Amino acid sequence: MNTIRKKAPNPVDQHVGSRVRVRRMMLAMSQTNLGSALDLPAQGTFSHYIPLQCMLPAKREQEMANEGLINLVAWCKRERESLQMQREMLQSGKFRIFKNEGSGQVDTSSDSIERITANITELDAILADYEARGSRA
Repeated sequence: MNTIRKKAPNPVDQHVGSRVRVRRMMLAMSQTNLGSALDLPAQGTFSHYIPLQCMLPAKREQEMANEGLINLVAWCKRERESLQMQREMLQSGKFRIFKNEGSGQVDTSSDSIERITANITELDAILADYEARGSRA
């Protein structure tokens, strides 16, 4: 007896699709308007699973990837600045972070400073990698 197996969606396509949906909803954009913005034909809807690479012309995919990368780099820079400011405020003692341990409040500011420093280091590495790739192009 032959059984037809339905091919599971590609996890990358699922992730990208979910991110596109979230962003579309944040912008209060309909599926039709998204399709128009991407220069897609009016036939069909996004409600059915269709791999993104089958729908978009390669040039438009590249444009979207570049726009997304630029937005990601800008977010990394803003996030780094924000974290730097938080770290400076904690290090100066102007702000403290406390955790309720049941027996009272415990100052966890030093732990937060360590986490923030690690996050800044990670963002610095991402930005340095991006800059290095850009200088080679």
